[in-house]
Amino acid sequence: MVDWKQVYRDVDQMDAKAFASIFTEDGTMTFGNLPPLVGRASVEAGTADFYKTIKGLRHEFVKTWEQGDTAVLEFRTTYDRHDGKTVTIPAVTIFRLRGNRVRDGRVFYDPTPIYA
Repeated sequence: MVDWKQVYRDVDQMDAKAFASIFTEDGTMTFGNLPPLVGRASVEAGTADFYKTIKGLRHEFVKTWEQGDTAVLEFRTTYDRHDGKTVTIPAVTIFRLRGNRVRDGRVFYDPTPIYA
């Protein structure tokens, strides 16, 4: 079983390496309507690149559902922008697992307010 609260503590610490470590070697991660990041190294690099565009972030769990090899996590995510403003966006992430690792992750959110 994956400890999602620990995963998101790592995300909120902007630790791309720790986040990528939960993926299978061939795992994929898709953020919104961007092309999927394929492979653990790509997940780490893409996540690190995203972190450069923000000053910080915090996830507030709303609800978590787990069934078989699938976890659905609902959040309110607050982003700290480089201009000093903050914005909170609702999001849902679906993770499909292989054993104790993520084989496919998808975040459904509208990042437009982060960059407006």
